[in-house]
This record gives sequence, structure tokens and C-alpha cells, in this order.
Amino acid sequence: ETYIECDNGGAVNLYYDNSKKFETKSYGSLWTGQLAGLDNAKVTFGNGDDLQIHSDGTNGVIRQNNNSGGLYIQADNFVQIGKVNAASPIYAKFINSGAVELYYDNNKQLQTTADGIDIQGHITLAASNNAPKITFDENGANDPKAEIQMDQTDGSNAILVFKTEGSGTLAERMRIDSSGKVG
Repeated sequence: ETYIECDNGGAVNLYYDNSKKFETKSYGSLWTGQLAGLDNAKVTFGNGDDLQIHSDGTNGVIRQNNNSGGLYIQADNFVQIGKVNAASPIYAKFINSGAVELYYDNNKQLQTTADGIDIQGHITLAASNNAPKITFDENGANDPKAEIQMDQTDGSNAILVFKTEGSGTLAERMRIDSSGKVG
């Protein structure tokens, strides 16, 4: 049974049960099978441990560990975040030159499109100032804008305020109060 092979000026090969598991190559090394580490084991890449992959026993972590670069996940077709097999839930899918899809309980809820976004279900808006709003802004430039804003008249009554911009000023054009009165 072979345990280790060492070639003069060449490769070193390690075996387990007569099956090659690790070998050195001119470009580095190659392993066959699973590379396993115990809890808190860490694999690092780069001179300053720039990229780290580890498990703390509860969480799996991929960390870009310097302040000068980002972490890129690249694929020719799409990147999918979810559980391991195809029957398991999808959380998000990022399609090359196409949509970003977000899922809840394995149902697509939001998808980007060439024209904007498609949403399935309800939208809830909240704001720390208790006055959430939707702003309509053409191309994000200094073009005319419009807003729909929810505001409170007191602790239990709300109004919807509709505003449009004319001559550079955003002004209220209509409101609906909590009784349904339009004014």
C-alpha cells in the first residue's frame, strides 16, 4: 500500500487507503475529495489574509478583510442564494445581464425589469418621522417631481397628501382625510 510518493525535482503525492488525495503541481497543489476543518478553522487567501472563509460552529462566513477591495461573486449565467438543492427555497437570484429576483417562502416577490421593478403582493411603507412618501422623479434629475405622502393629523387619524411640482416648487394639490373627504 502506498502512503507517500516523492519524485526527485517533481511532485509529492499523499494517499489514503491507496487512493491519491493530495499532490503538488508546478502551479501549486491539487486535492481530491473533501477538504475539511473543524469548528473555528479558517482558510485564508492573500498576503494579509485578505479573503477568509470559516465556520464558527454555527455560522459560515466569507469575509473580504481589507479596506481596499470588494468581494465579487461571478458566474456566466446566474448567482442563486438559497439552500443546497433545487427543491429547497431560493432567497435571491441574480441573472447575468438581466433581473434581480427576491423571494419570500420560495415565492418571487420582487423582480427588476428593463422598465423598473415588478412586485407581487403588498407594499408597506414606513418612515421614522411617521410620514412615509412615494416620490416620482424622472431620471433623478432636476425634472418636475410628484409625491404621495401619508401624514397623521393626530395619533389615530391619517391623511394622504398629493403634491406636484410646478415652476420649481412642490405644492399640495389634493388630500384625502381619514373620513374619505377629498379636498
